[in-house]
Amino acid sequence: MRLFFVADLQSAFPIHRLSAMVNRFNLLLEVLIMKRLLLFIAVFGISLGTFACGDDPVDPADGKCLIDSTTCIDGVLVTCEQDKDPVRTDCASGECNEAGTACKEVVTEKCTETKTSCTDGVLTTCVEGEDPAVTDCDPKECNAEGTGCKEVANDKCTETKTSCTDGVLTTCVEGEDPAVTDCDPKECNEEGTGCKEVANDKCTETKTSCEDGVLTTCVEGEAPAVTDCDPKECNEEGTACKEVVETCTETKTSCEDGVLTTCVEGEDPVVTDCESEACNEEGTACVEIA
Repeated sequence: MRLFFVADLQSAFPIHRLSAMVNRFNLLLEVLIMKRLLLFIAVFGISLGTFACGDDPVDPADGKCLIDSTTCIDGVLVTCEQDKDPVRTDCASGECNEAGTACKEVVTEKCTETKTSCTDGVLTTCVEGEDPAVTDCDPKECNAEGTGCKEVANDKCTETKTSCTDGVLTTCVEGEDPAVTDCDPKECNEEGTGCKEVANDKCTETKTSCEDGVLTTCVEGEAPAVTDCDPKECNEEGTACKEVVETCTETKTSCEDGVLTTCVEGEDPVVTDCESEACNEEGTACVEIA
C-alpha cells in the first residue's frame, strides 16, 4: 500500500512531502484499527466475564442471549435461547438455589405446630396443619430470639405506656426509644395492654374449658394442659373445642374426656357434656353420679 501511494502521488508532490503524508495516513489507519479492536475486546470481554461470574448470559451490546442456558440471579430465573431475548421470571420462594441454576424450592410440608420463626431475615408463620407462610422482613433482619422480624424504632415515645399487638409487647418511656419484645406464648391480653398471662398454678378441680380456640384440660392437683383447637374454635358452652360435624357412619355411643357422642347411622352426631364430667372405663357412656 505504501508503494501504491508513493507511485501514484510522486509526480504531484516532492518525495519528502509525499513520505510525510503516507506516514500520517498509516498512523490514522492504525489508530482507527486499534479503536475498533479495543471496542471489540471490551464488548466481548464484558459478555464473557458476565457469564463466567454467574450473572445474565446476555450480550450487553444487543441484549440477546449468548448461549442456551438457565440461570438464577437474586431470586429471578433467567431462561436463555441463543440469539433471542432472555425470559425472566420471579422465583416463588424469592430465592435461588446454591448453584444459581434454578429457584430455591418452596417448602410445601404442612406445619406441625403453631409458631412464628425467623432466619436470615425471612419470617415463617406456621399454623398447625396448614402450609407455612414465608415473607421477607423489612429490613431483612430477625430479632435476637429468632421469633420475628427485627423491629425498627423510628420514633421516640411520646408518652409512658405499655401496649400489645399480635403477641408483640411494646414498652414506652416518654422521650426514649420503644422496647419491643415477643410475648410467650405469643398472645396479648384482651385489653391490648400486655401479654396474656400463663396460668402456672395447679388445677383446683377436674374440668375442661375452652376460650378463643384454646382448650384447657384440668386434673385436680396437676398443671393445666393447654392445646389449640383444630379448627381454632370453641363450642357454644365454652367447655370444649368446636366439633367438626360429620355424618355418622354407624349407630353407636362413645364417650371421651367427659363428652358423650351419640350416633345414628346417616345422621349428624349428638354431642353432650357428661353431668359427671367423666366417662366410664369402656368409653361408651358417662359415669353415673351416685
